[in-house]
Amino acid sequence: MRCPSCGLDVDQAHALCPRCGTQLPLAHSSPQWGAYGSAPGYGAAPPGAWTDPQQATPHGPWPAGPYEVLEPGTAPARRRPAWAWLVAVLAVIFLSAAGAGVILKLTHKLPRPVLTAPGGQSTLSSAPDGRGQAATIDALLNASGASRTQLGPALTQVENCGDLDAAAITLQKIMTERNDQVRQSRTLAVDQLDHGTQLRDLLAQALTHSLEADQKFAAWLQNAKASGCTGHAAHDADYQAAQAASSEATNAKLSFVQLWNPIASRYGLPVRSDSTF
Repeated sequence: MRCPSCGLDVDQAHALCPRCGTQLPLAHSSPQWGAYGSAPGYGAAPPGAWTDPQQATPHGPWPAGPYEVLEPGTAPARRRPAWAWLVAVLAVIFLSAAGAGVILKLTHKLPRPVLTAPGGQSTLSSAPDGRGQAATIDALLNASGASRTQLGPALTQVENCGDLDAAAITLQKIMTERNDQVRQSRTLAVDQLDHGTQLRDLLAQALTHSLEADQKFAAWLQNAKASGCTGHAAHDADYQAAQAASSEATNAKLSFVQLWNPIASRYGLPVRSDSTF
């Protein structure tokens, strides 16, 4: 275009004349397009006017609806792929199994609780099966106590030269019972008891010495009967041997009850002294 002031040919892209600075007239709209909506094939319609969809285009109506209404807002969350869920589940299972393994290992490494027996001697707590083994020993102690109860009256009869025949029968019965008690003591199951082997050996020793004492008392009775006992029976060699064996039995019993009484208390069984079995 030409500048209306100086006549310079100026590119229509310029708003001012490069020579004189005169404002140039605006370029005309493209001949291809006129005012809004005047493109070929389209009627002039002001913005916002509703157009019947059946006459929306010169090429025919718009396709029938319904149409999805899109509104502004947050885009829908992307769905997690199926393999991602599988990986997550496997990870949870793995971690749970690993945790269980750690707990199991720690449980196996935990020390067993320690109990203290009389005299300050530490002992490991017994397993649950120890209750049955302790009950068997308690029953044997009851039987030994019953035999001991019969012994006193029989010895009094011998000492006073009383009914020696009745005393002999009683002593024979006691020796039979003692012999069976010794046999039982040597075969006791004690693997679930604290100091089980030592406990069994001490009880077997105590009952064996008691049996030896009973045998010597029976020999003393026969000597008194043979000598025509009057007044009081003489305390001969058999009587002295019986007393020595009885003393050995007492020593073994004292050691036994030191180990036994804590076990008896744990399982609700009666505690013992050397004079009760």
